[in-house]
Amino acid sequence: VLFRSIDMPQSARIATDGQVTTVTAEQTIHELEGQVTEPNKEIWKIDVLWASRVHDEATTVAWIYTKSNSADVEGVDSQKKGEKHPVLLGTIIRDRWIFTKDGWRRSSHEKFFPDRILAIDGKDIVPPE
Repeated sequence: VLFRSIDMPQSARIATDGQVTTVTAEQTIHELEGQVTEPNKEIWKIDVLWASRVHDEATTVAWIYTKSNSADVEGVDSQKKGEKHPVLLGTIIRDRWIFTKDGWRRSSHEKFFPDRILAIDGKDIVPPE
């Protein structure tokens, strides 16, 4: 399984409010395993935008996103506070990989900005206003 190739001892996680927390590889693997085994978990998709390989090292840049339902807590979008809307939520990531005797291993993972709403009700809101 791909997430077994995570070799980083820890990484930074950026919350939607911009708060940065540190997570260990064990925590990341545990969360990823939960997403695979729990049927009602959000499924994240990855679209690779760019990839480069030089000898035994590679870099990828990708969109990572999921579909969800989000409540309009402000009442701005729907004029009905609390009404749920289908949203596309995601960010852009950069991963670095190293080829070892055991195969490709991810050596670093960077999130360019916190997860944010990319589309509401099918209407794109990227780039941000």
